[in-house]
Amino acid sequence: MRAHAFLLGLLAISLAACDQPEWTKPSAPGDHPPPAPAWAAPLIGERLREAFIETAGCAGAVDTVTQRFKGPPAGARIVGWAWDTRAHQPAMRIIVVRDGLIVGAGDGGRPRADVPAVRPDVTSAATGWQIDARSIGGELEVLAVIGSGACPLGRIAP
Repeated sequence: MRAHAFLLGLLAISLAACDQPEWTKPSAPGDHPPPAPAWAAPLIGERLREAFIETAGCAGAVDTVTQRFKGPPAGARIVGWAWDTRAHQPAMRIIVVRDGLIVGAGDGGRPRADVPAVRPDVTSAATGWQIDARSIGGELEVLAVIGSGACPLGRIAP
């Protein structure tokens, strides 16, 4: 029974990895992180709790670092998925925070067919996101921006 469960788990992990889109796979280091999206430019360097005082409802995950930027400034490209549980749609704006300060942002809406395949409550394959963080020292917290609130998706130490 244990061997059967182990093999099923291994198969599920293998299948999920096969369904991952090309943009989520690691790439070679670059020089500089690209600028934040226009909507996020005023938020970079702001304190999270001053910019977003409400919490929002979401589901999602921080998957991996796909690229590192040597800098200056140093940085990392991070990917994952996010779902707005109240509006039942993909979360389209993602921010990354280090020590309480917003240090990066990115957009959602990227294809992730693997997410609705394992989450029946997620009805869109456009749940993928990609963010560029300008500060990679220490642990980073990633959040989805939903309305006037922010919802934690996870943490990563690039």
